[in-house]
Amino acid sequence: AGPAPAGGPLDESFIKLKVGPHPLYGLSLAGHYTVSNRDALNGGDTDLGSGGPVLLPGNRLVGGGKQGKLYVLNTATMQPAQFPPTGPLVPGGNDGLQAFLNSWHDDANEPACDDESMLRRRCYMPHPRYEANETTGPNIHTGPVYWDSAAHGPMLFAWGENAELRAFGMEASGTVKLIAHGAELASAALARAPDNLGGMPGGMLSLSANGRDGGIVWGTAPVDGNANMDVVAGIVRAYDAASFDAPPAAGEPARLHLLWQQAGFTYSKFCPPVVADGRLLVPTYDGKVDVYQLGSGGN
Repeated sequence: AGPAPAGGPLDESFIKLKVGPHPLYGLSLAGHYTVSNRDALNGGDTDLGSGGPVLLPGNRLVGGGKQGKLYVLNTATMQPAQFPPTGPLVPGGNDGLQAFLNSWHDDANEPACDDESMLRRRCYMPHPRYEANETTGPNIHTGPVYWDSAAHGPMLFAWGENAELRAFGMEASGTVKLIAHGAELASAALARAPDNLGGMPGGMLSLSANGRDGGIVWGTAPVDGNANMDVVAGIVRAYDAASFDAPPAAGEPARLHLLWQQAGFTYSKFCPPVVADGRLLVPTYDGKVDVYQLGSGGN
């Protein structure tokens, strides 16, 4: 990581641009952050640009890509927000204290993800695609969703491919910690397949809330198929963003509470659902947008 050479490449980087003066305006480089494993990302299909960054309050930016790692940057300096050593470390690389994996591993009291049993049990989904590389998590194909909740404070929600929806809490110090995860997998049949199939692109998210209360995370995802190059069945789900269910097992994070789900349409990748005027709008590949509203029975 660090400054690129004058006129050098800025691939695998977060960049900050500034607008020039009137009358020409124009854009010029005002800062950047290049990830430490840039060459490794360029050597395979693990580019940083698959998930858009999200601006947060307090001069922060969060974004990630196909390696499943989310970076937190200070937008004033374009340098990583420093996490304390007790935070969720990422094995390997020079970004270990500035980034976190979109994964289950969040317990500082457990060893790093450095052996097969730990990989299967805690760190990532039990899928061979991710077990081969301990610095890789579920691919991120969209930016995370941010919400400052009354119950848990600032939160991030992310739904990677072949994975489940995950909720992270953000402390004032900059520490990011996994606090809950869903039970439902995107591309579930392929995610569980033993022959390394896998399905893209995970879940596309939006969130509605009454200020800091009543948050609902809405997500669309492939049911079982791979939407990378095929038209596949989709499903839309709603999760309670604040009130969680009990952990499924001792030592695991809480379980996100599924409020509602609806299938019966083809999945439109990279198009998040939209909530407006008491209605949910779901884009599809059926030549239409499905519109839902709350029924008289509360469903």
